[in-house]
Amino acid sequence: FIWITGWSVWTNTMLKRTPAAPQNSPTFGELLVKKAEQGVRVLMLVWDDTTNNMGLHAGVMATHDQDTYAYFKGTEVTCVLCPRQGGEEDSILQVWTMGHVL
Repeated sequence: FIWITGWSVWTNTMLKRTPAAPQNSPTFGELLVKKAEQGVRVLMLVWDDTTNNMGLHAGVMATHDQDTYAYFKGTEVTCVLCPRQGGEEDSILQVWTMGHVL
């Protein structure tokens, strides 16, 4: 199986697998879908940037989380968005972000 976890996973990242013909190299997303179609279990846990969940903008961190989730929807790849869970109170940065961005 393939297990990937990260706060910024971008499916359009080009992988240089064939130096003589980089135009034929698959993107990260294409490679994962291909492996899943070949029977490899592909699991992804991607950080959910909650600042983009209202659909107003790409989010403060521009992590491509929504793009990644949409890319793998309907494929054999299991992609789960995981929100950051802090303590009972928001951090100073979270309070500032909510007050200034949204």
